[in-house]
Amino acid sequence: MTLFLTVDALRERKQALGDPAAVAGLASSLRHELHQALDVPVPHGKSRLTRHGGRCASCTVLLEFDPRQPHAHTCPSCHTVYTSREHHDWWLMNAHLWTAEQCTRAAAIAYLCDDVRAGARADDILATYADRYLRWPDRDNALGPTRPFFSTYLESIWLLHLVTALDLREAAAGRITQQGAAVRERLVAPSAALIASFDEGRSNRQVWHAAALLAASRLLDDDRMRDTAASSLVMLLREGLHTDGSWYEGENYHLFAHRGLLCAVTIAEQAGVKLPSDLVQRFEAGFALPFRTVLPDGLFPARRDSQYGVALRQYRTADWIECGFARYDTPELRSALASLYADWPLLGDTGRSTSTADAERNRPAVRLTRADCNWRALLLARPQLPPLADAVPQSELLEGQGVAVFRRDGGRFWVGLDYGDPGAGHGHPDRLNLVIATRHARWLDDVGTGSYTAPTLSWYRSSMAHNAPFVDGQDQGAARGELLAHDEQRDAGWVSAAFTEPRSQVHFVRTVIVMRDHVLDELTWCSAFAVTVDLPMQVQLVRPDDMRWAPFVPDTAQDTVLDDAVSCDLEAGLFAELAVRGLPSPAIAGADDADSTFVTFVLSDTPATLWRATTIGPPAGAPHALMSLRQ
Repeated sequence: MTLFLTVDALRERKQALGDPAAVAGLASSLRHELHQALDVPVPHGKSRLTRHGGRCASCTVLLEFDPRQPHAHTCPSCHTVYTSREHHDWWLMNAHLWTAEQCTRAAAIAYLCDDVRAGARADDILATYADRYLRWPDRDNALGPTRPFFSTYLESIWLLHLVTALDLREAAAGRITQQGAAVRERLVAPSAALIASFDEGRSNRQVWHAAALLAASRLLDDDRMRDTAASSLVMLLREGLHTDGSWYEGENYHLFAHRGLLCAVTIAEQAGVKLPSDLVQRFEAGFALPFRTVLPDGLFPARRDSQYGVALRQYRTADWIECGFARYDTPELRSALASLYADWPLLGDTGRSTSTADAERNRPAVRLTRADCNWRALLLARPQLPPLADAVPQSELLEGQGVAVFRRDGGRFWVGLDYGDPGAGHGHPDRLNLVIATRHARWLDDVGTGSYTAPTLSWYRSSMAHNAPFVDGQDQGAARGELLAHDEQRDAGWVSAAFTEPRSQVHFVRTVIVMRDHVLDELTWCSAFAVTVDLPMQVQLVRPDDMRWAPFVPDTAQDTVLDDAVSCDLEAGLFAELAVRGLPSPAIAGADDADSTFVTFVLSDTPATLWRATTIGPPAGAPHALMSLRQ
């Protein structure tokens, strides 16, 4: 029994990796990195979520994680060192996940490379955790039961890695070992029971519960656990993935959930679970999804509860795409790999040595090779890749997700209308949100979400923080928009979508026409009652003195975070020419204001108010301006 490969396939894998060039030397790379950290002790204690733990008080960015430094945590921006308990408690979360991933890597290297020291490292981690697990209290949690962590899904990720490691160690031994029996009894069984007690339905976190329970059920020989987890997996494939392969919560959670689905689907298939073929096809289509919407600067759109400024070019993305390509060879995935392995940007630290399993710690994009991948690619990726050819990004319509993307100038100009799935608990009230980006700038941006424990969370989750309409100063209610029309003919394309705001019943239609050198954007609305409609734009007016401004009270749900609000009147039927400035790309060093400055012409068919204010900027960024057209 093995979780990810049959016994015969695992032996064949070992033989294939005997060629030092297999997977471009990934085995050697992981082995060297593993040996650099063999002396790091297994962490002891339960982690804790607090408002400030793990973040710089000044810069609000995540502190660096160093597995060798449990009591000194450095801000990567201002280099302040934090030593208080709340930061240590956050460090423990990362340390437990890092250690579990080290255990999996060690077990894989031990089997595939006959590495005795790696095997001893995996055995020590498993034995230590089996000894300590039941000593940690299941209390003071934020989201579900757990002993080492504060949320159940973190324990699921942790357990999945440890179970995979034990499975590989017993594959090497050819039998269930005495240590393996103890780990099953004192760690795997109680942890799996705890995870099984907290079903999270259609959540991205449930994906990891299902994967962990499928893995644990194999080692525990528990058919009931396997069947329950398999049923959950089928539900997640059917209800979590749209027919276009996209996860319903947006790109950020797609990447997180789909890595869990990769584990769960692979383990289920190895266990003989018959998954519906149409759902497997939907799952396989999901590997290419993030590359269909990627922005011109190589970042993915920060839609919904997404971190801002996150690059696709990261080692874990390459690892995931390699596994997808191994099972599903398509031109789209060949192009994705070509893009990930292109000879830019500069060489740098991939972050793999301090990886915290599948709880993401994002880093700036660096140049990647196959040798930068992780343990899943070590087990599953093709030993050799065929010739790869990058392709010019094309316009896309994701009807399941409800996103239309238009690309011009060889992919260097990007226009997206987000009209469809509201995204449930991680969604934002931003139906009909418009984003416009270039290689160096964001003309109209969506900056995602900052820390879930920061007071600014409510701002990032407001309609006003987007480029989407809202009524009477209040956030949109949650409802799905509808595609009315779409067409794309090289340098001329358009999309029209409707959204009925559920609280006010105001019916909006937004139509966007994208030409080679300009964009037309029309918003119409109708209501049975007198209402006030705002259309915010996340831009700064460049020459405000050209217009007459007066102090203004917006009278919205976000007034407390709006400063220096002023307004001016717009006459009906007359164009107002405005020079405005968006944001520089967070990925491009040296982008200046000229890159993010553009001209817009505003026209209203009735008298309207144009107002502007200063408010919260991107997460960990400076304050920024917004402008809104009000009727």
